[in-house]
Amino acid sequence: MKLRLKKLIKDNNASIISVFTLIMILSLIIIFIIFLTSTISINNQETSILNDKNFEYHIEDYKRNIEIISYNVLNKTINDHIKTREASTNSREEIKNRLNNRLKEINNDYYRNYNIKIDSNVLSVNNDDNPFNINIKVKLNFEKDNNTYSTIETYKISIIGLEDPLPFLKLKNSDLTYNSTNFNYHNSLNSYLNEKSIDGSSYINSSSPLIFKKCPYEPYEIHGNNLSYNCIINNYYHESHDGSCIFCRLEGKADCNHYGLETFIVSCKNDKNKSISSPDHVIFSDNPYEGDKIVINDKTFLFLDNGHKNKYGFN
Repeated sequence: MKLRLKKLIKDNNASIISVFTLIMILSLIIIFIIFLTSTISINNQETSILNDKNFEYHIEDYKRNIEIISYNVLNKTINDHIKTREASTNSREEIKNRLNNRLKEINNDYYRNYNIKIDSNVLSVNNDDNPFNINIKVKLNFEKDNNTYSTIETYKISIIGLEDPLPFLKLKNSDLTYNSTNFNYHNSLNSYLNEKSIDGSSYINSSSPLIFKKCPYEPYEIHGNNLSYNCIINNYYHESHDGSCIFCRLEGKADCNHYGLETFIVSCKNDKNKSISSPDHVIFSDNPYEGDKIVINDKTFLFLDNGHKNKYGFN
């Protein structure tokens, strides 16, 4: 009887130990599974965060590049019309379509390289309050995996550094020539004005700037002889309520209803006291008007009407 009881106790103890050991092993397995699951979850979260940061970086990179792309598209549009000497029929719409096509090419590159789907749409291309800028409004949609982002952005694109298309489009295939900074009109302006039954002899071998550069001297009334001469030798353009904007210049229009630009076409002849007023929009307008001779120095002359004399401090 005692032997049987001892055996029973011994067997029960062995069973308890076995059960306890099994519980310990199962607990360790469960703990390991929980640890492994947590580690995988943390890694997935870190990967997700990393992907979000990459997605955000590519969005900002794309948005930053729109300004450069727009400037290049505007430059290409101007150069194409300069080469053909043909005016744009609708410069805003043309730039909008060209930019949309260029952005589609960029979008394909982003999808190919980063698996980011981009839907871009240029909503408008228009004038800015500053005539040395244009405004481009773009709607953007980005998508990658479960990440999406949408925005509408407006970009100010400077025209400074671009070539002025207006003289090319007005004078077509005349003897107009140019270098890296200036037009030389030779006999082209004289012929152009003669066709309008206007004496243009004061503008034989005249010159004007080729590249848009903003005059730093403000207010304009302080110009007078000295600063006007600096404007001439530095090839500056001025803001003007009467001068044509970049869009109208691309369309071959000297007159427009927008806040635009003007520059001097400088005479080198001193044989008349009156001639067509020297701002470019006056000379290229449908109805040019006269101005009085302004002697800048012994080789440089302007002709300015009363409005422009007041504007530039020649009272």
